[in-house]
Amino acid sequence: MDKALSQDPDYRVWVLLHQARDVLHKVREREVAEYGITAVQSAVLFVIYSNEGKVTPTLISNWLLREPHTISSIISRMEKLGLVEKTKKPGPNAELSITLTEKGRQAYHKIENIDLIREMLSCLSEEERKQLGSLLKRLRDKGLSYLLLQKITFP
Repeated sequence: MDKALSQDPDYRVWVLLHQARDVLHKVREREVAEYGITAVQSAVLFVIYSNEGKVTPTLISNWLLREPHTISSIISRMEKLGLVEKTKKPGPNAELSITLTEKGRQAYHKIENIDLIREMLSCLSEEERKQLGSLLKRLRDKGLSYLLLQKITFP
C-alpha cells in the first residue's frame, strides 16, 4: 500500500467507518441468532413492521440497498421459516405483497427489544447519537446520489 494513501485522513475515516459497520453487524448477527434468524432477516422484519405490512420486495430492496434478486431469496427463506407470507395481487403487472405472519410479528417484537443495540450506542451521549445519525444520513444520501438512486424515506 502506498504510504501516502495510508496516511490520508479521509481514507482512514473510510476504513474506520467500515470497521465500525462490520463489528456492529457481527454483534447484531450474534444477538439475533438466538432467535434463529440472521441480521438481514431482522432488517427485513423491521422494514415490513415499519411500513405497517404494506410492503413489496422492491420497497424492501430500496430500504436495505440490496439487489432485488437477493431480497427475493431472503424472503423465500423467511417464508419457509414461517416469518412472512407472500401474496400476489391480482393484475398483469402486480407485484408481490409481503406481510408478517404471527410468528414473524413475535420474532420482530423479540428482536426489537434486544438491549445490545442500546448497549453499543450507550458509549455516545444522546446529542452525539443525534449528530451521528445526521452525519450518517448525509453520507448515505451523498452515496445514493452517486449511484443515481432516490433518497430513502426512513423512520
